[in-house]
Amino acid sequence: MLDKSDQDLLSVSEKTFKQSLNSTGTILKSLVNFTTDKKINKVRELSLPFELKKVLNKALEQPSYELYGVIENINTFFIADGQKLYLYKLMANVTFQIDVSEEIRFVRTFIPKKDVFIKEISFIMLICTKNFIFSYGYKKNDDEFIQINFDFQVPSEIKDIKISNTNRIFAISEKDIFEIIYNTNGFSSTFFSTNMFQYFLPVLFSQKNKIENVLFDVHTNFLVVLNKKFLEIYQIQPSITKLSNIAVNKAYQAISIMEENVSKNNTVNEKLLICAIDDLGHRDFFGLSGNIFSKESPLDLDRSDKVRFYQDGYLIQNKKRAVLVSMNDDQFYEYDVKRASENFEIVYGQVLAINKRIFLFHDSIQIYEILKQDSLLKQIINNNTAVRTFCQQYGRKTLFFYFKLIAQGDILSTNTAIFNSILSQLEHHDGHSVFDYRQDVTDIIYFYIKSVYKEEIQNLDNLTLDIIINKLKNLTNFDQLVNKTIDCLHFVQICLDNKFLLTDLTIQDLLYDQKKEKWRHIIKTLNLPLLRQKCTNFLSLDDLFIKEAQQLIAIGTKESLNRAIDHLSHLQDVTLLSLFTDFLIKFKKNSTGSKNASIGRIFNRSAETIISDILETKHFTGVSCLIKRLSLDFKDMVIILSETVKCYGSLMEALNSKKQTFCFAVFEAFLRNEEMFTECICCDTTYNPHNICDNSHSNMFNMKKFNILYINNQFLEPFIKEKLFKSNNQKKYDLYWKWLIYQKRREEGIMYLKYIIRSKKINLKEKLRYLNILYTFDSSVKNELDLATIQLELQERVGKNLDNLLSGNVLFNEYAYKYGFYDLALQILDLSNNNPEIITETFRKYLIGPSEELEEKLLKLNLTGSCKNLDILIPILSKKRLGTNLCEILEKMKFSKAKIIEAIKKESKGELPTDKKEYLQSSAERYYGIHLY
Repeated sequence: MLDKSDQDLLSVSEKTFKQSLNSTGTILKSLVNFTTDKKINKVRELSLPFELKKVLNKALEQPSYELYGVIENINTFFIADGQKLYLYKLMANVTFQIDVSEEIRFVRTFIPKKDVFIKEISFIMLICTKNFIFSYGYKKNDDEFIQINFDFQVPSEIKDIKISNTNRIFAISEKDIFEIIYNTNGFSSTFFSTNMFQYFLPVLFSQKNKIENVLFDVHTNFLVVLNKKFLEIYQIQPSITKLSNIAVNKAYQAISIMEENVSKNNTVNEKLLICAIDDLGHRDFFGLSGNIFSKESPLDLDRSDKVRFYQDGYLIQNKKRAVLVSMNDDQFYEYDVKRASENFEIVYGQVLAINKRIFLFHDSIQIYEILKQDSLLKQIINNNTAVRTFCQQYGRKTLFFYFKLIAQGDILSTNTAIFNSILSQLEHHDGHSVFDYRQDVTDIIYFYIKSVYKEEIQNLDNLTLDIIINKLKNLTNFDQLVNKTIDCLHFVQICLDNKFLLTDLTIQDLLYDQKKEKWRHIIKTLNLPLLRQKCTNFLSLDDLFIKEAQQLIAIGTKESLNRAIDHLSHLQDVTLLSLFTDFLIKFKKNSTGSKNASIGRIFNRSAETIISDILETKHFTGVSCLIKRLSLDFKDMVIILSETVKCYGSLMEALNSKKQTFCFAVFEAFLRNEEMFTECICCDTTYNPHNICDNSHSNMFNMKKFNILYINNQFLEPFIKEKLFKSNNQKKYDLYWKWLIYQKRREEGIMYLKYIIRSKKINLKEKLRYLNILYTFDSSVKNELDLATIQLELQERVGKNLDNLLSGNVLFNEYAYKYGFYDLALQILDLSNNNPEIITETFRKYLIGPSEELEEKLLKLNLTGSCKNLDILIPILSKKRLGTNLCEILEKMKFSKAKIIEAIKKESKGELPTDKKEYLQSSAERYYGIHLY
């Protein structure tokens, strides 16, 4: 398909060619009559089958009837022999036979109106006999003629039938000229619609006597009738009206309407040109008012020469040679009265039939293309001075003519010196430093495709397309639009070869990607390698790759899936993006209310996309390979990757990307899947959907769970570091310090563990858990750990939320001491205070109560720091007269014997009451069995 810029160029070209050019009548009045350039080129020559040669020779013995001819739109020759009509398919070398009930006189074809026949009928063939017209419809899909079951009986013997440009049918009989009208008023078969042919009144003119030597022709808006006395001109649209009756004074052997026009309000203007040729080849040109001008024959004729008009001119024929006379087309574009208006060319041999390009001779079929070359430019192409003059005269039309010459093979496109010379002259002439010639390339493209551009594809034939393609191939190095157009024509040819009926479609529809529903589905049924070879510039390769990928996915083997992924990897980003977008839309729609819905569960057959098809086969690595090319919204990428990163291969494939954002999405999806792997077809050597991979396999591909910290990827650290600072999910913000410890970056790990304890909104128990973890790597946090442990106990006792870690001073003053939790207060002092007075005072408040409970209280403290001080404890305890030996209690508090004895001695030497000294000495003597003095 064409992009917008190409379509705009083609639209401009179309408008250019719709503009009114110089009229045929004006050109024919040029002062120079004829050139003798070579205007036809033989493309192919084929032999007529022997049995048909015999039939042709027999037909030549009956010159009064047209028993042979060409049906060009299906490349078929017809030859009549009595009641038999032989149809010879040129390209297939096949002969068909149709039998009718009367001797055949001539054959005509026309394209029927829409909605009259079934769409399969592309044209109608009328077989005319003396009394009947038999109708056959051509079904292109089946390549066959079928009879329409209604035979029109003519009122009198028909001499000729003409088909107008709008496919209206006019006939001349011995007595009348009339129009044959077909419509859907009657049916004769239930197989398909038929059309009644009926006599049309009023008769244009009729007379009692037979019409003799009458010629007539019909165009779009006019019909002309010529006999020995009068030329009568009729307007046939919107109704039949006689416009003129012009007297003539000689006999003519051929007549043709060469040019006509009707203004928008249906009034006739003077742009009507009728040509009549007499027996000597002289031509008289008539308009509505009478004879306008005359022209001589290019050669002297005798009365044995026969003249007939054909599409591009007229033919003068005798048994030895034929003279083809045609217009010089360059005069239509840039008329010059001093240049020749026509060209004639001699073809030796008797031309029996001629159509647009096919000549039938006695012993062969010769296919010609009729050239309309720009001979002047060709002659001067190597003369710089002459080219400069030509460019000044024709302006940018020079490039159009130049491209025509290249397309026709008259000059080589590889001769860049010529092209650069023309461009240089045009730049100088137009005053532009850079001359844009794309429009000229497009003009020449349109020039060659305009005959088929808006024609229904079902009415085209491969031979016509071949000639156009061969022309355009010579232009392929000038612009990509040429290649797109060629490949579009290739696509049409493939459809025609495969008998796909592209109903109501034109080449314009294909190029503009219109009416997609009528032809895009055909791609799926065509031969993909052939499309890839022939149509890569027209059909997006994406269509081809997707089609083949779908076929391979349906096979379902690992090898076929790998090939499918390879095809999809060749898609354009925009196409691949549309596949994933479609997947996302349907996934979100179907997964509503199903938080963890899997692809297999949420997709029904009607909602499938090619991405979900691949995921259902569990070829996760393939989807990872495709998605990493795209730039999607981060959340959307995570959704897709959550369905994709489900095996080791898919994870590693996805992470083989240089895009940080994408790798972040991969990590996010992997965490969403809880770092779990499942069975797959892409990693396992054998695929068994009933055996889920487990940890019994040492192969990493078969692991059921895989720790994200084991991944070696440059983007893992920034991802998990970002999670540390931005995420409130503990599993995610724990990753960074764990990864640092795993990477043996211990100091950094400790630092970020402390960050979590300090900055994250976690409760006191969690902070205590982190402090315990931290303590395993850093013993310096022991004091902080112990304080946090005390704080947790305080929190439970005071019934307040103390999630923020508090200092020892705060814990002591604001909570422990304040609320009378002296055991905790002592533990706090033991960790962080060296003030004996405060410790002594706290001990005094703590050690209140019956003496039998004091021992338990002391041992419960488990002191190790500043509160484990005998100088403080012994004076206090000596006053309590504990039931248990003092030395025994102190040893239970893990004081050494030496320190206990030393402390008792020290205390005994002080100014103590006698009873206290005796108590201390007796405690030592009884427990250790020693005397202190």
